[in-house]
Amino acid sequence: MSVGERYVYKIVLAGPSGVGKTCLCNRFVDGVFNARTKRTLGVDFALKNIILQADDPDNPTPFERQITLQLWDFAGEERFRAVLPLYISGTQSVLLSFDLSRPETLDALREWLEVLANYLDAETPIILVGMKQDLEQKISKDKISEFQSENKITAYLSTSSATGLGVEEVFKRATSEIISQRVRSRPVKT
Repeated sequence: MSVGERYVYKIVLAGPSGVGKTCLCNRFVDGVFNARTKRTLGVDFALKNIILQADDPDNPTPFERQITLQLWDFAGEERFRAVLPLYISGTQSVLLSFDLSRPETLDALREWLEVLANYLDAETPIILVGMKQDLEQKISKDKISEFQSENKITAYLSTSSATGLGVEEVFKRATSEIISQRVRSRPVKT
């Protein structure tokens, strides 16, 4: 297996305040969970290098893709949305996050989708992320599935930053969706 080029992908974490976006980012980047994480003011930024096995229809030999993920963690409070246009340009995937133990946070994502639609390409993959899977879940799977379908969201994954369950999978899925989208948007060779 050969090692390919290095890629840089920009992923935005968006959603209501207090759902656990910063904890998810910290668990993924540093492997730690801090229950007393302070709320993000404006935007926070982190980098994580990963290696992902990739298949390319133009290259029959599987290869590893070295990727640097730029993780942009947006504050959930409405007063910080004014800074969103400054940082959202170039976003290649969004982790649209809500708290599985607080039903109102799923409903609040409709507003986030409206805001994001003003700045994102229509093809940008959006991953719906149910946070705090370790707590009592108060949102039915049917309601989540309905929300995903109504809003044409690429995928749904649930996770727990406290236990680490599903954390790696969320970022790997977002990265895979970016790669798939880029392959689909390539010009066809004739």
